[in-house]
Amino acid sequence: MKALADIAGQSLIGRRAATGRGDRRTFDRPILLAVLADIEAFAEAPIDSPNTYVVSMQVSGVPYQPNQWFGPLTMAERKACSRAAKRLESEGLVERVTQRGRNRVTHLRPTAAGICSALETAEPQADRAAIVDGLRRMNWAGHLIPHVGDHRNLDHYLDSGRSV
Repeated sequence: MKALADIAGQSLIGRRAATGRGDRRTFDRPILLAVLADIEAFAEAPIDSPNTYVVSMQVSGVPYQPNQWFGPLTMAERKACSRAAKRLESEGLVERVTQRGRNRVTHLRPTAAGICSALETAEPQADRAAIVDGLRRMNWAGHLIPHVGDHRNLDHYLDSGRSV
């Protein structure tokens, strides 16, 4: 679990170092990996004593919390994270959950394509069993479980025109 979260942070640090301040896509991959790491960690969360975090993960998705994922961020970096979440959604990798009547992101839900993409990046550190357990605990994520076991079949879904 810790290894996957470390990959997200290292990916961000590496991109910043390579480009100076970071390029337009600095946060895209790290956000996707952080979402996967949170799902992996949720497998170990005690769900018998519901708290805000547990209920939020079960009902809405992975809480959107870039400051917790990557440490303190500047205003420009927070805006870059927000733009990255929009890009990930437009690419079909996540679904953004927003506050009612506002465009403020509160949660992210990975799509099948997002799960596959994150697993490709996270190999071999991703704990597939924990990710499956985490997804099973979420009301919105059951349809994603088959993609954890065989993420290399993504091309089949994209070629067939099916929604991922």
